[in-house]
Amino acid sequence: MNKCIFLDRDGVLNEEIGTYVYNPDDLIIPEGMPEALQKLKKAGYLLVVVTNQAGIAMGKYTRKHVLACHQKIQEACGHVLDALYY
Repeated sequence: MNKCIFLDRDGVLNEEIGTYVYNPDDLIIPEGMPEALQKLKKAGYLLVVVTNQAGIAMGKYTRKHVLACHQKIQEACGHVLDALYY
């Protein structure tokens, strides 16, 4: 049986900035977050992001924006995230 940790994105993997975060240039990685994820991965956990991105339904941004932000997070943490659901 695999161990798994489910993570929210906004406020956990990136800093809250008071508005929708859909531009990778606006996405701020919290200090220590990449190292924390790497430790969890080394401990044998699957890392799954589950995030509500209501801005897609409202037409504020697209799925492409979400995936670009996910890519920035993956690059920052050494590609340890196993899945992203939104």
